[in-house]
Amino acid sequence: MKARHRVFWIIIILLVAVLAVARSKFIRQSSRDFYAMGTPITIKLYGPADDSRLMTFAVDEIKRLDNLFSRFNYDSEVSKINRLAGKSGVNVSADTFRCIYSAKKIHRLSDGAFDITLGSPWALAIN
Repeated sequence: MKARHRVFWIIIILLVAVLAVARSKFIRQSSRDFYAMGTPITIKLYGPADDSRLMTFAVDEIKRLDNLFSRFNYDSEVSKINRLAGKSGVNVSADTFRCIYSAKKIHRLSDGAFDITLGSPWALAIN
């Protein structure tokens, strides 16, 4: 009986090893490092096919959001809003408008606990 169990477990271990090796041949990983939103970003994709189009889409979308919302990007819409606050109005995209509108709504629903005007909590803690 012990010999049967041993043979069974050896077969299971071999099967798992074969499947793991076979799977690794079909699953590819690609990664891309870049800087946006004031922080280093790494995107990792796992899949069976060439994913260069998907990687390009993901990077382009993050860069698009950086151009709208990053306070670290001098030319972003949020930076322009902050720079011109109290001086003049700023034309913004529909995405920026919806984001600010949603933030104001959440601010109201949370009785002020969520506040986009506070800045970074880390900056407050450091100062």
